[in-house]
Amino acid sequence: MEGTQIKENQRLDYIDALKGFGIILVVIGHHLVNVEEVLVWIYSFHMPLFFIIAGYLSAYKKDKCEDIKKLIINKAKSLMYPYFTFSLINIIWYIVFYIITPLGGQPKVDLKLVFIVTLTTLGYQALWFLPILFISTVLFNIINKTKFSHIIHILIMIFGCVVCVLIQQTNMEASAFYCFVNYISRLAVSTSFIYIGSLVGKFLIKMNNLTEWICIAVCVVIASVTLVINLLDMNRYSMAASMLENPVLFYISAISTSILFLLIFKKINPKKGLLNYYGKNSLIIMAIHMGFPVEIAWIIITQIVKFPISLTISSMFVIVIEFIIMTICILLINKYFRFIIKFPDKSKKNIEKSKACL
Repeated sequence: MEGTQIKENQRLDYIDALKGFGIILVVIGHHLVNVEEVLVWIYSFHMPLFFIIAGYLSAYKKDKCEDIKKLIINKAKSLMYPYFTFSLINIIWYIVFYIITPLGGQPKVDLKLVFIVTLTTLGYQALWFLPILFISTVLFNIINKTKFSHIIHILIMIFGCVVCVLIQQTNMEASAFYCFVNYISRLAVSTSFIYIGSLVGKFLIKMNNLTEWICIAVCVVIASVTLVINLLDMNRYSMAASMLENPVLFYISAISTSILFLLIFKKINPKKGLLNYYGKNSLIIMAIHMGFPVEIAWIIITQIVKFPISLTISSMFVIVIEFIIMTICILLINKYFRFIIKFPDKSKKNIEKSKACL
């Protein structure tokens, strides 16, 4: 792969597997209970990993959507369209689960607020990721067309870190202003990770086998040291909530761990398997995993099975059941309900162009 470009519509198997690994960590991070040490490790890199992958891929292929207008259209179809379709699904489930039945008891967020965060693209549950990926990808490409692109990217990274620190130190209350500031910090941090991913991609393209192993060894050391520091302070970062109390440590941890797994998966290069399957369908898992799959799984464990086990063990069983439910959903969506994730386009030629920009 060194020195080559990705052909149109070509997928990298190890990237699919890496995304599958990442999305499994996302689900575990959201639903594993009372194992804080594991969560500290997961939250130290799991969301930056996806943005780094996006930037990494940009370095491996010439973007078929160099025109910003075309890029916006294609990314809107592949990211914003499913954002709204899955938001609708989650809202329908909210109404059924909390209002009509109600099996879920008292909801943490009222329906009015769910509509507000959806329409403003703040995102209900984990759906915040799709609008941020859309805007940050477009912003990344716009900045790359400027003369001082590297300087601008670095300034955006610094700006995002400063805003995150200020949010934590000022203890902002939930308000429209807080939501706006949080949105801006999400966008700045995400765009910077895409930029970092593009640099990583350009660097790894030139690597030979020996250099890759040296890089793996260096990343193991750095990732291990940062993990120990995070565990000592129990730093549980959150890009969604702009909780980066130590941004420098977060960036070092996220970058080193992401590069480590990127190189490991590149070495292994799994051609097929569950990780590849989940990676190819990571958008679906990201969109629904905090909705009906986990709620149904908890109902099965607590109200049907009723095993006398600890909350931690129960959450592990819930995660397994949740993945079974999501796998069924993936099969159904890909076979019968493709319109949920694919923007209806009557032109076969336009569909192929859209696929090239994913």
